Amino acid sequence: MLSRVFSKFTNRHFTAKSDRGGIGKSTWALDIGIRAAASGLTTAYFALEMSASQMVKKTLSRLAAPHVPADLLFKHNALRESHWNPLAQACAEAMALPFWLNDNPVITTSQIKGDLQDIQARCGSVSLVIMDYVQLIEPMRRERGENRVQEIDSILKQLRAIAKQFNCAVLGLAQLKREVDSRSEKRPTKADFRESGGFEQEAAVMLGLYREDYYDKQTTQKGIFEVSVLKSRFSSETTVNKIV
Repeated sequence: MLSRVFSKFTNRHFTAKSDRGGIGKSTWALDIGIRAAASGLTTAYFALEMSASQMVKKTLSRLAAPHVPADLLFKHNALRESHWNPLAQACAEAMALPFWLNDNPVITTSQIKGDLQDIQARCGSVSLVIMDYVQLIEPMRRERGENRVQEIDSILKQLRAIAKQFNCAVLGLAQLKREVDSRSEKRPTKADFRESGGFEQEAAVMLGLYREDYYDKQTTQKGIFEVSVLKSRFSSETTVNKIV
């Protein structure tokens, strides 16, 4: 069951976004979810890696002080007097958002559809679905002789079908192949998506995330989050920098 933690993407498309673990894909996707919900779009976030309490802390920290890490805001004795008013305001804002969170670590696309139908019955529609992340979704059944690539391909087809069925955008996070770390150019490409070539086939949009300071601690480009459009059925490829 989905729990409402603090509860127009209507393009009917599946978007895949990838990076290496630890670059910040969950925080980036959470920001998108918060902004979507704040604009009145019903958003469902499936957090397969983190617990609901971790996600709530991250959400409140983004709303209360976007540039202060969650561990600083919630670590024992780390809260300053100046944090309390923004934190109280963030709680009030969060409670009003149409943002739904599922932290079930084991879930299938069939269960995802069931939860979205529940949200749809309560809210009338679902605008944005975020999967964190695709490779953790369980196949509904394992066919004899089916390998991992075939399983992921099937899951991606089902996510695309969900986007069409609910007339919503589906943002699926994914991890990259580890070979990225061993090469000189670490900006992701379409070929780097881990375990399946189905991402390129099924996704209407493919995004790659890159942070120079993740790989080079001495860089002057600290706090710069680079988002590259690796594929888009709606526009040309481009790169956007964001300060985080």
